[in-house]
Amino acid sequence: MMRRSLPALVLAIAIAWTGVAWPQGQAGYVTDQLEVTLRRGTGTQFAIVRMLPAGTRVEILEVDADSGYSRVRTEQGTEGWLLSRYLMNEPAARTQLAELRGRLDQALAQRGSAGEMLDAMTAERDALQGERDQLARDASELRRELDELRQAAAEPLQLRERNRALSERVETLERELGEARAEAASLRRNTQRDWFVAGAAVLLLGLALGLVLPRIRWRRRSRWGEL
Repeated sequence: MMRRSLPALVLAIAIAWTGVAWPQGQAGYVTDQLEVTLRRGTGTQFAIVRMLPAGTRVEILEVDADSGYSRVRTEQGTEGWLLSRYLMNEPAARTQLAELRGRLDQALAQRGSAGEMLDAMTAERDALQGERDQLARDASELRRELDELRQAAAEPLQLRERNRALSERVETLERELGEARAEAASLRRNTQRDWFVAGAAVLLLGLALGLVLPRIRWRRRSRWGEL
């Protein structure tokens, strides 16, 4: 009984939707409640071109308000007439749900890819940070070695400077020693000369005394004899 009343209900709904006006060029979608017959003309007496599944997207080319049919074109290029009441302004809920599920799956896949990318970037960041730390340690070690090399290179320069100063000091001491030796030699010569002069004076004095003293004694004796 219910099955027999279903066509009547569909017919009543069809009558209620017959007066719907569709602007030409607007996109329409086949309702998701059933398959729709695409016919060659505006009536059931025309041959069926094909059956359009629920949710099929069509382009509305023409609307015949008197017959309640609309001429449409499928995405494959097939043209025909179908009842205007089977057209909707937006895709069917089932189609929208499938699209939403597809978008959700795509978003989840993208999120998974983003998560994998984030993990990869995190790992790469950790690796780069490790390399940076290693480079910092290497740079510190190189600076230490450079300081040691500079210190080692500075030691010969210091030794060279010290040797130069010592050489100058030795030259100064040798010069002073030469001057001291010259002064000592001059003093020896002067001393020898002084001693020679003193000896000669003593000798002369002795000779003079040897000549003078005998005479003085003889004269004194003569004077004593006269007395």
